[in-house]
Amino acid sequence: MKSLKRGFIAFLITILTISLLIFLTYKISFAPEIKVIPIDSKVELNSKALIKKFIPKDIDLSLNGIKFNSNVSLSEEEITGIILNSIDKNVLIDNNVTGINTVINGDELFLYINFEYKGIPLQAVLNFNTYAKNGSAILHYNYGKVGFINISKSYLSNLIEDNSILKVDNDNNNIILSLSKDYGIFIDDTYFKDSSLNIKFHLGINF
Repeated sequence: MKSLKRGFIAFLITILTISLLIFLTYKISFAPEIKVIPIDSKVELNSKALIKKFIPKDIDLSLNGIKFNSNVSLSEEEITGIILNSIDKNVLIDNNVTGINTVINGDELFLYINFEYKGIPLQAVLNFNTYAKNGSAILHYNYGKVGFINISKSYLSNLIEDNSILKVDNDNNNIILSLSKDYGIFIDDTYFKDSSLNIKFHLGINF
């Protein structure tokens, strides 16, 4: 009887220990930590202020034509708002996404994505750098993780659908923003600084 009681106590301690380890692993590695904006939130973007940012500030006039130059700075809040207003809500819902947020630290952008798996709230983080190439802005995907589990780089294709200005290059892990074909705008440089995305671009009109 005593050995049976001892065995039951040992079994109970084992179950409690495993449960505690699972709980601590979830809280430390997988539970959402960074506050996000729910996808069903009504994100107010000041369209006029946003458009005003893209109005050229410098004009170069030559015998060959006119070149309009401009610099744009987008805050973390504006980037989050643009993402929420650009991605189809149904795509987010299909992927069980409940909220997102962007944080810029140094020359890196961290995209936090809250989602649910079998009713359990989890948080993924995607890491990006940015640069300009061939008149386009490149957002290079470095890595993605849910806790200590790596996210497949093909995950971007599930969230973003290619269109005339936005394309996912899975071979090079890039998101490419190109405005030259539709709007004649060429992006000269992009970089992260002071918690903002900074973009230098120009629009040229030849005589």
